[in-house]
Amino acid sequence: MTIFVRRHGLKEIKMLRVTCQKCQVATEFPLEKLAMPRDNMCPHCGDQWLNRNEERDPLFKLQHAIEELDHLNKAIGIEVVFTDQAEG
Repeated sequence: MTIFVRRHGLKEIKMLRVTCQKCQVATEFPLEKLAMPRDNMCPHCGDQWLNRNEERDPLFKLQHAIEELDHLNKAIGIEVVFTDQAEG
């Protein structure tokens, strides 16, 4: 069995997929727009998702964490890479 490890740098991550736990429909958001105001409901079933208060919104925090890691990468030369494995 061969295991493939894929590496994804911060610049390669473009989209975030959110799957509604009620109806199982997945919706993708551009990463750079996670913190922008948007409808906070599943586009398929209308179920309420997350609190859009910036202080508590995990998607808002995620966008800013990725931006800060990218800034650190440029400022002090660290590299943040996401990895996943697939059998093949």
